[in-house]
Amino acid sequence: MKSSQSSGPPVERAAKRSGRQAQRRAIAERRALLTRHLHRIDDAAAANHHALGISVLDVDEAVASVACELLGRTGGSSEYHRHTRSLTAGVATNPEELAQVALAVALGRAEVYSGREYISPDQRALVAKHLRYLVALRYQPTEIELSVIREDVADAGEQDAGAHPALEAVDAS
Repeated sequence: MKSSQSSGPPVERAAKRSGRQAQRRAIAERRALLTRHLHRIDDAAAANHHALGISVLDVDEAVASVACELLGRTGGSSEYHRHTRSLTAGVATNPEELAQVALAVALGRAEVYSGREYISPDQRALVAKHLRYLVALRYQPTEIELSVIREDVADAGEQDAGAHPALEAVDAS
């Protein structure tokens, strides 16, 4: 026997059903619009700016912690997901910080992956790219980091790791 309390009066149930149907239609319309947009982006700069902002929504706490450290945000709160919330709140209140926050998130993500013992070959290629980026900023990689870079170069089918200016600079020192 169904309880009328749990499902509500018929008018209320009909309103909820109508609301869910409207929500499904709105989602379908947004997805169709976004699909068309992806196939012909008119303003790449605006699209990239939007993508940077949205990417901050999907930052996990480990990456957000590194990003906050890089940005100098060392709040004393012990609140759950405080670093993630700090990043999203910062971008929401100060949109001009978006590029810096997005780069901090990207660097934080690369740093988290760089510290992992086991990563896939595709992830290793991106970690190697991150390490080469750091070398271009005058970072002196460890021998293990150099081996990651060299392994990526070898995987890419290149004959000589010295063909990369960033590696030549590191190897020369």
